[in-house]
Amino acid sequence: MRLLFTLFLGIALLGPCGGALKDAENKDTVSAAEFRKAAEQGDAVAQSNLGVCYALGDGVAKDTTEAVKWIRKAAVQGHAEAQSNLGVCYALGDGVAKDATEAVKWFHKAAVQGHAEAQANLGVRYALGDGVATDATEAVKWYRKAALQGHAEAQVFLGFHSFEGLGVGEDATDAVKWYRKAAVQGHVEAQYVVGICFALGDGVAKDAAEAVKWYRMAAEEGDAEAQSKLGVCYYRGNGVAKDATEAVAWYRKAAVQGHAEAQYSLGICYYHGLGLTKVPTEAVKWIRMAAEQGHAAAQYSLGICYYHGLGLTKDATEAVKWIRMAVEQGHAAAQYSLGICYYHGLSVTKLPAEAVKWFRMAAEQGHAAAQYSLGICYFKGDGVTKDDVIAYRWTNLAATSGDELTRKFRELLESKMTAKQIAEARRLSRD
Repeated sequence: MRLLFTLFLGIALLGPCGGALKDAENKDTVSAAEFRKAAEQGDAVAQSNLGVCYALGDGVAKDTTEAVKWIRKAAVQGHAEAQSNLGVCYALGDGVAKDATEAVKWFHKAAVQGHAEAQANLGVRYALGDGVATDATEAVKWYRKAALQGHAEAQVFLGFHSFEGLGVGEDATDAVKWYRKAAVQGHVEAQYVVGICFALGDGVAKDAAEAVKWYRMAAEEGDAEAQSKLGVCYYRGNGVAKDATEAVAWYRKAAVQGHAEAQYSLGICYYHGLGLTKVPTEAVKWIRMAAEQGHAAAQYSLGICYYHGLGLTKDATEAVKWIRMAVEQGHAAAQYSLGICYYHGLSVTKLPAEAVKWFRMAAEQGHAAAQYSLGICYFKGDGVTKDDVIAYRWTNLAATSGDELTRKFRELLESKMTAKQIAEARRLSRD
């Protein structure tokens, strides 16, 4: 789950009777000067609103110190909105020295009065252990109070805690319930998460079409993760009619926002001409963007492009560099390719033992070609002590891919082994 603990600065300008200052129909307004007159007479609402005016530079020169002064005057009179905003000022160090403990104090004062924003922020403080001892149970308590008032961020955090079992029993169904409440309010993060839940069947019945529906809501609001996922749905035909052109459109939206997975996917589409004209140079451009962000598959693909000279000038040294980057992240195909480089001495010193090392790493991840190559090494004694039983074990695992060459090599091994050796090799294959 993508989740970011944040502060919620929801400053509301309130009129003398607690109504909204700016009415949507008659456009009535109250000036900062009028707020000042009432504020100087001790009116808490006016003090709070004057503080907000200074914080926003609305009708007066922006002055965060002056903002805190007036917000504090309202807060000490018990004005919940002012207490909440003063907590935010202390939490951010805005107009006052940053002080997490003081922030918690003011959030708590507003929260016990039922102020949803303060309750949510107090939950965050307990979750992070900022200004107060970490206490997931207490965090959940305050998130729930805010969530029950319809506070979307609190609903998201409560959903997260339910998913992870933090301060509350792990309950995916309950988690989805809270995420969904936030999602229907237009909370983009929640819409994306609900889409993920329907895609995986986590806390809700698996439903690809429903996943697409929620991804689309978030994607249309510009969420890069959702745009990328929606692209995948169109590419694979999951929950929507397969449409490579539409997939490319969504990949591109996410890619231009710097989303590495979408950049890689867009690059692959350009490479194969899926949903657009095949343009190798454009493929390399997008794959490189993703690779430079540390995307392992993109690093491997860029290495392959350099090795074969696809969309750029052939450069074996550069190829090995990018393949090695992917290897360091545990990318199985890259491990296998690096093994091939060491086995044949391609842009690196020929070292059969090093080749075996990388073949083994990829083979243990289930990479069939690596399993076959490792079997060959054991059969020939290349970089490792010759051992037909171990050779058969790896070849037998590779044969499950259905490759004809692997199957024939397994038959060759069987012809050179005893029944006892074959039985042992098959046992090792199962272990």
